[in-house]
Amino acid sequence: MTERIDFNVAKDGFSAHFYPGTKKPGKAIIYTGGAGCPEKVCVNAGQFLVREGYSVMILGFYLWEGLPTYLHRIPVDYAEKAAEWLNEQGYSEICIMGTSTGAGYILLCASLIPAITKVIAVVPFDHVMESMKDMIKHTGTSVYEYHGKEMPYSTYPLADKGGMRGALREVRKMPGYGLKYFMRAAYDTAVLDPESRIKVENINGDILFLTPDWDDTWPSETAVKRMTEVLEKSKFPHKVRWIEYPGASHALGSWEDMPPKFRFALRFACTRDRENPKVCREARKKSTRDILDELESW
Repeated sequence: MTERIDFNVAKDGFSAHFYPGTKKPGKAIIYTGGAGCPEKVCVNAGQFLVREGYSVMILGFYLWEGLPTYLHRIPVDYAEKAAEWLNEQGYSEICIMGTSTGAGYILLCASLIPAITKVIAVVPFDHVMESMKDMIKHTGTSVYEYHGKEMPYSTYPLADKGGMRGALREVRKMPGYGLKYFMRAAYDTAVLDPESRIKVENINGDILFLTPDWDDTWPSETAVKRMTEVLEKSKFPHKVRWIEYPGASHALGSWEDMPPKFRFALRFACTRDRENPKVCREARKKSTRDILDELESW
């Protein structure tokens, strides 16, 4: 059985499981799951990296024991402390990888933590958003904080439509959306404050973005387009790659490694998985290979 070192937020300042590997000595990967992914799901999703022999830190940022139970003032400090520990163990190069909400989190972390020297962002978003309770209720606080200070955030006008019932009624009237694209509608109509933009130009290493050609959950392809334009204008000194998968759903990456009941749940969560599951499965497999190819050349 693969050796595992456990961390918890009360004792160590972050919650994680570290699997030391023999591939790429001196290099380690910090891996996070996405929104709604508890500890067991995150651990399972990161096993494809462990099996390849990499040194992998599977990091919790919420929904783990002792961590926030919803996306509310999640500390960037978790990743900072994990990176510090890895550096102390002799890992001088750190790749951080995340999917969906986890991809937004790791981009923010990489923009603030110079010890992170490579980023793999699977279906990310490029702004910090307001923390929402019960999906559609304003909290007046940010999803993220750093060193105890809230990060600037953007807001969702759909939350001003009279609760969930009013928001659903509003989305039904929006051409091309309907209830199956409710979350996408919330992001497409968000008021993006320039101050909430994740400063990807401050990242200290290469970046790989993976998105569908049109994301059925939130506008990751639109966000990546904005980010690549910023990186080009800023004359970003590191390599940037963006791979799009035609017909894919929001569920890219290693989800094919998950238990069958979880894979089945993807068909309810992602419209494209219901409408064209074969294309979506092939995109997941290809995106996983593309991630491993990127790491192989690291």
